[in-house]
Amino acid sequence: MRGGPKEIRPYIVENGEIEIGGLTFEYDVLLPTYEPGLSWFAGFPGVRLFISSEVPEGLRKPILAHEVMFAQLREEGIDQPCLKAIDFELTFVPANDRAAYLRKRRQYFDDLVDLCRDL
Repeated sequence: MRGGPKEIRPYIVENGEIEIGGLTFEYDVLLPTYEPGLSWFAGFPGVRLFISSEVPEGLRKPILAHEVMFAQLREEGIDQPCLKAIDFELTFVPANDRAAYLRKRRQYFDDLVDLCRDL
C-alpha cells in the first residue's frame, strides 16, 4: 500500500465507524484507483483504517477486523499474525457465506503477494 493518511485524502469517498472487540474504529472508504492492482484492499497504517469501496458494506467488518487484529498481533510479536487474523476475521462471516468470501480473500492475498514481489 502507498503512504499514509495525507496521501489517501483524494481517494476518500465516505467515512464510517466500526466496533471490533469492544473498541470503536473510524475508517475511510477509498476509490479502487488508490490501489488498482489490488481489489478489495484494506489497511491500517497505524492511525485510521481504510478499505476499498469495492468491498460490499456487509463485508467490511470482517476485513477491517483482520487489519485491526493483524496490527495488534504484529505489535505483540506473535508468530504468523496474518494467519491468526484470518481466523479472527472469519468469526464475522456467516458459515454459509465463508466459501465465497474465502475465494475473494484468497484472490486478494495472491494479488498482494504479486504486488509486493514487484516492489
